[in-house]
Amino acid sequence: MPLKFTVLPTGLPPNINDNEYVNSSEGLVSEQLKFGKVFMVGFRASVVRLVFYKLLGTGVVAALVGVSSGTGPDLAFSCALSVGVNAIATYHYHHIWAVRAQRIPEAEAFTRGGGGDQGAKVFLQEYLVDSYRFTDWLCTMLLLQIELGATREFVVKEVPGTPKPVIIKEWAAFLQVCMVTLGGVYRFVTNEARDNTKTSCKSKTLGWIAFVLSSVCFVLAILSLQVGLKSPYEYDDPDVHRAVMQLFVFPLIWVGYPLVMLVARVWLRHLDPERYSEGCSLFKDVAFGTLDVLSKAGLALFVALRAHAQSS
Repeated sequence: MPLKFTVLPTGLPPNINDNEYVNSSEGLVSEQLKFGKVFMVGFRASVVRLVFYKLLGTGVVAALVGVSSGTGPDLAFSCALSVGVNAIATYHYHHIWAVRAQRIPEAEAFTRGGGGDQGAKVFLQEYLVDSYRFTDWLCTMLLLQIELGATREFVVKEVPGTPKPVIIKEWAAFLQVCMVTLGGVYRFVTNEARDNTKTSCKSKTLGWIAFVLSSVCFVLAILSLQVGLKSPYEYDDPDVHRAVMQLFVFPLIWVGYPLVMLVARVWLRHLDPERYSEGCSLFKDVAFGTLDVLSKAGLALFVALRAHAQSS
């Protein structure tokens, strides 16, 4: 049975009624409260919507360049992987957009903001949004690693004497899967290793062990791309220069993801473990959205421009 979506015409939480405020004796204060909630729902949805369309647009560009007759096989492969990455990310951002715009399936309607214990509702909504994020990363990080691994192989082929990667791209991609899985243990199994009288010390320890092991997998995956390469500016061939630049810049962007998770953990350190900060949730939307645009949409556009430059 398909899920039914509850669409809020005004974009307001369900406990807010237009006439309630128009005829309210509280006057201006009520109108300001209403405007504030409308603005927050609309603003949060617009942040996600912007990421959605950037991913969609750059994915289309990469697809068109990839099927161009002037694109070589190496870059056509990279374009195809970028299209796959952006398609997966766009699909998940569509669902995150629905959550942030308060268009939530009835089966998940308890997470909708407004009324009741707002901190608990934000906690549940953030849990839902993070589940979409981690599913996205579980698929896209694997493809991104393969794409950059193929770029590393291109450099090895084009520049004699360049050492082969210390870890082949398929195993490095598996490390990315391990990284996201362990990150999921930290986020969902141990609730970001947050203090809770119901959470044993063993559970919190497990959370931090999972985070550290996830970081180790992440570092090894990056090293597989960069060890043995010189500075991009030491390569004379323009396409090799761009390829090496790609191998140094985009993994650097990935470093932002665990940093955002650590900032969120510090932000929530004094909050009830079964509540979530609206400010921290908004920070994550902006930060993760920016990182996704740079690492996924940015890579798709970069590869498309490489292919265009190569064919010119």
